[in-house]
Amino acid sequence: MFHLETSNVFTVSSRVILFVIVCMVFVLIFFFSKNIQIFLANILKKVSTLLGIHSTTREYAVQRYVYEHKHSTFTKIYKFVNRQIIALGLKKDGITVTGYMLFWAFVSVVLSFVICLLIQAPLLVILLFPVVYTITLFVLRAVIADKLQAQEAHVMDAIDIIIPTIMDGVKISIIQHMDNYHESIKGDFLQFESDIQDRGLSFEDAMISLSDRLGSVFEQFAVKSIYFERVGDKNMRDIFTDIIEVNRLRRVLREKNKEAFYQLKRDFSISSLLCLGYFCFLMVTDTWSRLFFLQNIAGNILLFADILIIVIVYIYIQIVQSSSL
Repeated sequence: MFHLETSNVFTVSSRVILFVIVCMVFVLIFFFSKNIQIFLANILKKVSTLLGIHSTTREYAVQRYVYEHKHSTFTKIYKFVNRQIIALGLKKDGITVTGYMLFWAFVSVVLSFVICLLIQAPLLVILLFPVVYTITLFVLRAVIADKLQAQEAHVMDAIDIIIPTIMDGVKISIIQHMDNYHESIKGDFLQFESDIQDRGLSFEDAMISLSDRLGSVFEQFAVKSIYFERVGDKNMRDIFTDIIEVNRLRRVLREKNKEAFYQLKRDFSISSLLCLGYFCFLMVTDTWSRLFFLQNIAGNILLFADILIIVIVYIYIQIVQSSSL
């Protein structure tokens, strides 16, 4: 029979305290993840250079595979993670999709192990890890949603600048407008120029690499640019006009979506705060509820589940908003 002893002493289960500490550590890791990943990437680069195995050939091979197999499962996962790296500005720091995924996989393993210790079932870590890892990647995706849309807006602006002078050649058009690109993506176009002039890459390889750094918004322009340069017919400029129109419509619809989702997120935030306020009121005024949620394992699980539901709903709203266009 379920039974709780009540008292007026306000005590908290050690499981709750440890879980809060773990969450705080995880938040700190998130905020400093960029610095940690750059530091690890620099160490890996130095070690691989000393061992004589540092090469970008494999990275180019992956980029080409993604470019040529747009509907494969690997490509979908790669693009999902790659968009996060682009939005966080990690591409220019040498962070690859593989390195990014391995970093958060390690963090998820540690977090899964701690959660399993909290519920006193360490063997469940194998089953819990995929769940924690997936949630972690989606949390990151939700947090950077606004950064991602801002970055994509800068890419669309750059495309609109390049296309009017495309008859001179894609490479020439990109280079002559170099001063007009936003600072956040200017380095990517400079790298494109360097790939061709200094590293000897073909136009196609350099464009595929540029598309990988700028994300999915740039893909259609990259595909048409490669075809345009391959055919060499300067009267084919019309193939780019639909991109400008699509970008215009995308901006209009994004503004409408932004307003609609702002109201949705505002209502959701108010509802969540009301629930939190009622929970705090309950903890102060009702002894039985306080003991159940803070000292009983069943209450702990329910409390964690409620928090998880709120987080998942918020993540879903953010992802739907950023993926709607």
